[in-house]
Order: sequence, then structure tokens, then C-alpha cells
Amino acid sequence: MDTLLKQLEALIRHDVFGPWIAAVSIFIITIFVAQGSAHLMRRFLQRESSNLPNASIFINLIRILIWVIGISLILSLCFNIDVSAIITALGVGGIAVSLGFQATIANLIGGLQVSMSHIVQPGDNIKVEGDEVLQGVVTDITWRHTTLVDAVGNQVIVPNSAINSSAIVKLAPTTKVSIPLVVTAGSGRLTHVAHVMEDAALKALKHVCKVKVKPQISFTEATDFGFRGTMTFTIAAPERVSSAKDAVLRAISPYIHGLPDLKVVMGQHSTVGDSQENAAQEKAVLEKNRHEELTQENPAQEKAVQEEAKQEDPASQERPA
Repeated sequence: MDTLLKQLEALIRHDVFGPWIAAVSIFIITIFVAQGSAHLMRRFLQRESSNLPNASIFINLIRILIWVIGISLILSLCFNIDVSAIITALGVGGIAVSLGFQATIANLIGGLQVSMSHIVQPGDNIKVEGDEVLQGVVTDITWRHTTLVDAVGNQVIVPNSAINSSAIVKLAPTTKVSIPLVVTAGSGRLTHVAHVMEDAALKALKHVCKVKVKPQISFTEATDFGFRGTMTFTIAAPERVSSAKDAVLRAISPYIHGLPDLKVVMGQHSTVGDSQENAAQEKAVLEKNRHEELTQENPAQEKAVQEEAKQEDPASQERPA
């Protein structure tokens, strides 16, 4: 290694090249090495088996290290400047430098601590509780700050030192959607209505984006107005959340209030006769919806459904057209 350095130094000091040409050559080589190393580091961070998050702070550190080595070679080999003396001088003035760059050093150390400990990673939906509550999805972690994108698409820049010293709440991913609802169906038909609503929501979502987790309804409370629950599902595209909610609400709205047998009208419960009438209406609506789904999926089945209805009601066959 020493022999190679001596040969390189002799070549640089040759009159044909000169120190400036050698400095430009080393500078260009440093640029290519820094870009190549950053590209390889980015590919390594994007691997699923990587233990480090895909954050810019590690790429920037690699670039800084390569540039420090390149500049040291230029100063030492081309201009006979003692780099060790510069490092010693920086060590002596380290206190002044640290005081002047106290905030920058705090952000750098905070970013390394947050990234290395996997407290926050790109893609996490977090809430930073400090003097002002900040919430959003982490898009990147640099050596100075962490970038968040809130629900309306605004970029929020948070210093790494603030994230390192504040309470952080990890929220559910933005692609996981929860829609609260109240179903007014009776307890005997609640499971059936829930399945119908889940199927309707799934069909609507498939026209909006890719579905990762199918819609599911879980009920938590029985109230005077019906059964309170939540429909949850997960989609693949976070930017389509609003469209997905709109499509699901439009698809399930007929089943929430269209099949009531337990409701409160003007503050009074329905009577037993009303409940029986509502149950008959619910059965008719379910049969109508089933008929529409069958005819949409396979129009050839429409004739079979009509013949089945005629067999159940012989009187309708005797009536003249």
C-alpha cells in the first residue's frame, strides 16, 4: 500500500500532470465514487432483509465520508498540505465548533438515534406530541430533519432533536380505513345484513383500487337507534383513501337504513305490528336485491327466477295477462 501511494505521488508531481490536473482528476473520481456508493447504499436500504430503515441520513453520511477522504487526498498529494495538522487544529477548536453547530449536531445525533433504534421509519404514520401536535406519514429522515406528509398533503418539517425528545404515538397505517356506522336491522338478521354490506363494500372497492384486506364489520354496542359498529378494510394506495370511503358509503347506505325493524321515530319505539310489517318489508327488499344481483351476474337466470316465483304463487298463473 505504501509503495502504491509513493508511485501515485510521484506520478502526480510529474511535470506533465501538475498538481492542478491531478486535483481535478481526484475530484472527478470522488464524484463518481460518491454517486456509486450512494446508489449501492440506497439499494441495500430498500432490501427487505436490511436492518436499517430506508432513510437519507445513511446515504448522506456515506457521501460525506467519501468526500472527506477525497478532499484529504487532494490536499495531501497535490498541494503538500498536512491533513493531520488540520485535524489537530479542528480538535483544538472543537469546543467552539460544537457551540456554533450545537443545533446541527443535536439533529444529526437525534436522527441517528431515531433511525438506528427503529423508533421511526419511512412509511410510519406518527403523531409528535410537543408544544404543537404534529401528525403525518414519515417520508424521509435526513441528517437535520424528518419530513412528514399530513392528511391534506402538506409537508411538515420536524427537527430530529424534537422527535428524539418528544412523545411519539404510532398510529394505524393510512391505508387501513375505519368507518363507524349504525345498523338498524334486528338482532336475528344482523349477521346476514353485515355479510351483505361487506360484499357490497368489496365490490365497490374493487372499482377504486386494489384491496389488501377485505371489509369486515364488528359491532360494539346496542343503542336505541340500532347496533353501533365499525367497518374496517385496508387498501394498497394511500392516495385513494377518500375515494374508497366515498365508494363504500354509497354502496352500504341502502343496507344501513333500508332494512329497519328497530328504530326510533319522533322519540317513540315502533309497535309490535310495525315490527312485523318492517320484517315483511325487509324480506321483500332482500329478495329484490338478490334478484337484481342474480340478473346482473347472469341474465339467463332471470327467467328461472320468474318461473320459480310462478310455482310458489299458482294463482298468478290463472290470472289473465
